[in-house]
Amino acid sequence: MSPPARFILAVLPPLPAGLLRALAAADPRVELVGGAADLDDARALLRAERPDAVLLGARDDALPPGVPALLEEFPRLTVVVFGPGGRRAAIAALRLHVERLDDPAPGELLDAVRAAAVARAWFPLAEEDASPSGPGGQAEGGGGGLDPSPSGPDRAVHSAAAGAGGTSPPGTQPAPGATAIRVLLSPALLAAPMPPTAATLAFDQAVHDMLRELKEKVLQDPPPTPQSSVAAVSARERSVGVGNRKGVDVRDGFVPGEVFGGRVEALVRFELWTNAPAGLAPLTTGVQERLRTRRDELRQLGFLRLSLADTTPAEPVGADWRQSVLAEVLYEYEYRDADDSESLIVAIPVDVEEPPDAMRITGRLARWDQLRAPPLAVRGPAAVQGIGVLAFVPAAAPAGGVTVTRTFDGAAGAPGPFTDPAAFRASVTGPVPATRHARLAFATLQDFLDAADPAGAALVMGDWDEDSSPDSYDARLLDMGPGIRLASAADRLEVAFAAAALDQTAVLYLRPLPDPPA
Repeated sequence: MSPPARFILAVLPPLPAGLLRALAAADPRVELVGGAADLDDARALLRAERPDAVLLGARDDALPPGVPALLEEFPRLTVVVFGPGGRRAAIAALRLHVERLDDPAPGELLDAVRAAAVARAWFPLAEEDASPSGPGGQAEGGGGGLDPSPSGPDRAVHSAAAGAGGTSPPGTQPAPGATAIRVLLSPALLAAPMPPTAATLAFDQAVHDMLRELKEKVLQDPPPTPQSSVAAVSARERSVGVGNRKGVDVRDGFVPGEVFGGRVEALVRFELWTNAPAGLAPLTTGVQERLRTRRDELRQLGFLRLSLADTTPAEPVGADWRQSVLAEVLYEYEYRDADDSESLIVAIPVDVEEPPDAMRITGRLARWDQLRAPPLAVRGPAAVQGIGVLAFVPAAAPAGGVTVTRTFDGAAGAPGPFTDPAAFRASVTGPVPATRHARLAFATLQDFLDAADPAGAALVMGDWDEDSSPDSYDARLLDMGPGIRLASAADRLEVAFAAAALDQTAVLYLRPLPDPPA
């Protein structure tokens, strides 16, 4: 059996530290060799014990500033940074990237420790093999080949992904005395920040939105003088509900994620400028009056509390005069989090016979992309009042038309042709439709999207175009007015694309509204 992966805990809150200690005690593959209250204690423990990894707590979503120094001193160490609240973790090593873990379970953190031990053996330093010291006969940066200084020409690189299962792939064990793999590494790469969370981005955006609304509604836009402005003197995040959860995001029949919220508690300064002291009085009075009289309007925008805190005396600044009005603000906002989902559809393979025939169980939901574009088909009995669409189209819309067909089994001849959505709705909707056999044709996919009305804020989800930025899906609704009544199983509604797949990178989800029973 391989020796256990050795690690230490540093600067972790009591709860996750206690849980990790308990898990490590029950897992013979890892060994906890100590704990440290701060980075100085951790550095001393690292020098004494030479572990494979350190699990380090962080106060925010950036890598702690001491991490690069640890990696400089201990080139083969893996640092697992545990973010605030336990919702993020990052694996940092002397390599070319920082690996992020979302909502990591404690077991995943120990998996990273075990992977660090495998990587340590996977890319050995020849200098350490020649100068054994410390536990296991290993020495950090011993011998004369590796320059341990920050200005050294290269660094040894290891990968925590190598042999993640705990054993080396057969036939690939490095030979004794193998030369270390080296690469020129910029110190800036070591200081790469952990990717911001959706909550962090939402708070930053909320502060921006709060100041914009105060500028327009209280300071007035444009400002009374060019130099006048509004700024946040302080801004603190406050929670909403339990875990900041406010509900489920249901958007035209799609349920892509949860609705979260937060509050900004801020002290805001309205800074007013004029070129004469007599001009300050009406400006200050105007801001104070709008703070009092527009509370109801501002409350609709999320301002739960807005109260005058102080007004500073007028003061000369060069040839101008300045006076400030301070206000206490409590501003509530919400945001949607798709929880890092890549898609609204998860394919569930079902073996129905030999050879297996895979069925895609997607419910009343169709997805069009450059791999396939199956039609959205709805059979009665049902009443369809609209077609909900979520569209990610990063460039020009893919070529190809779209048809919306209302028909029934046994219908004779081609369905009646329509190109005007209003005329189509008038013919096929209502309790007694003029026809049950008709087709609405859109010459292009863009025409289809243009005919659908916007239906709320965009949804951020996945990275289908692989540009390292989350994709933004526009929500749209193709309204069917009184609704298309599919009275029996013989009646059906179908939305189809002209080709078997889109001809460029894009994604569309389609769903009937309301969602009929399966």
